[in-house]
Amino acid sequence: MENWDANKPNNGLAFLPPKNFSLTPEQNELLLEVVGLLARLDEAADLLANPSVFNNALPMLEVAASSAIENIITTHDEMFIANVNTTQTISPETVMAMRNRAALNLGFETISRRPLSIRLLVDVASELIGHPVAVRHFPGTYIGSPSARIYTPPEGKELLEKLLGNLVSFIETSTLNPVVKMILAHYQFEAIHPFPDGNGRTGRVLNHLILKQGELLKSPVLNLSSYLVRNRDEYYQRIHGVETSGDWAAWVSFMLEAMLDSVKDSYGKLKSLTLAQLHFSEANTAVLGKFVTEITQLLFEKPYCQIGHVVQRLGVSRPTASKLLEALVGAGALTSFVSGKEKFFVNHKMLEVLAK
Repeated sequence: MENWDANKPNNGLAFLPPKNFSLTPEQNELLLEVVGLLARLDEAADLLANPSVFNNALPMLEVAASSAIENIITTHDEMFIANVNTTQTISPETVMAMRNRAALNLGFETISRRPLSIRLLVDVASELIGHPVAVRHFPGTYIGSPSARIYTPPEGKELLEKLLGNLVSFIETSTLNPVVKMILAHYQFEAIHPFPDGNGRTGRVLNHLILKQGELLKSPVLNLSSYLVRNRDEYYQRIHGVETSGDWAAWVSFMLEAMLDSVKDSYGKLKSLTLAQLHFSEANTAVLGKFVTEITQLLFEKPYCQIGHVVQRLGVSRPTASKLLEALVGAGALTSFVSGKEKFFVNHKMLEVLAK
């Protein structure tokens, strides 16, 4: 891009959409495939007997991967343990990742009631960081090191708010397919870099919100960030290509491939989780008797389960709940471990599906 200088604020960042933007025939074919698979994923999630299983599990994968891009490293196991609200000590990284999940949930809940707005982006970023944030108004923000800046985003609160206003307006009014809007908006949000912290994770929440607002995704079940983690170098290379030379074509192609891979992976995990739940129920009917359906659902909603969860779900006594869970351990359906004063029963079959 003419006069590009990584050391100077990118105050000439253009509004969306890019001038003379259009998809190539190959990109259009990819887009049609992605949209078709998204519809298939959404429909399959709707038909699940227990959709909360999928809606609980897949966001965990997305959140852990989105955090990993920022070098906030946690594990799915730590997040599932944190999700059952125990007294266990939680690492600072897991706390940050769980804030990411809360921000994703907040965004989906809000956008179900009203369109995307700057206010919602601020709320999502605030949820992520753990305290109220506002659009940057101090200079000095850059990406890279002091001696080797990679990118210096725009400066000036008024300019940043204008750029965010254009971004929100573009998402709301553009006639482009929501997937394409998401791809263009993802770059633009990263380039604006509007907040003091949490921009990368907020931008990846924004991906889901655009697809939700565009009626392509009812629940946050798309695990796009795992692809971006695996291809992190190319991800940043393609972003940098738009910054330095206006290479939107390579960025769009990369993100369409990312979407295609991610939707296929999410759909595959949905099918595998459905089959795993069915097999678990069939294999343990004799062990669980009349409780088989409810306990199976619970163990796939909470793969790290405790006696109190069974008491609450079934309305049985603690000795009865303990007997049922221990019987599953004896049958090899669960494993168990004690941490501090708490005992966990682990649905390892479900965790194996998520790890693939």
